[in-house]
Amino acid sequence: MRLGGFGPVGEAELERLRVAAPTYDHVGSTLRSQPVPGVNRHEQRLAVGRGRADLEAARLALRAWAPQRALGATVSPAGVTPDLDATVVLGIGVGPARVRFANRIVVVIDEPDRHGYAYGTLPGHPERGEESFVVGIDRDGTVWAMIRTDSEPAGPLGALAPVLRPVQRAAIGRYLSAVARAVRSGRGSPPRSG
Repeated sequence: MRLGGFGPVGEAELERLRVAAPTYDHVGSTLRSQPVPGVNRHEQRLAVGRGRADLEAARLALRAWAPQRALGATVSPAGVTPDLDATVVLGIGVGPARVRFANRIVVVIDEPDRHGYAYGTLPGHPERGEESFVVGIDRDGTVWAMIRTDSEPAGPLGALAPVLRPVQRAAIGRYLSAVARAVRSGRGSPPRSG
């Protein structure tokens, strides 16, 4: 597979990805408070609402890939949901210049006060590591969303790490804004740009 992959995802390629092992050895690391030594950690948390209805709206936003779609990503295969062991290919770009990022859902959280998932990189992804998308509610009723990554560039992208880190931080900010907009929309408030 070419770096990142280009164009639409074919069924044969999807089958190869479904049996491929993640390209990193710290599965579940983004759900632990301590970072993996030697791996870059990025984390942002944002209060997105209050109460159980807002928590449910945030949970549904994650299930519908709202953070990823906020970056303009396509999600393949059609209808895939973030369930344990699901393989998802995100496409970012325009037309044939769309770059693909293959991931596997490695952890799912479905607790009364916390929901989310983490996905890990598969062969061909320009990074090696994991990203988690979690929403929860505190005792005071504050609903929050948190995105955390434990990753490092893979292959020839290593030289671009200083450029890619600010891009990754900006993407995390857009992910969180998408969850906040979904929560506002879910309770009947008009979405604000963010």
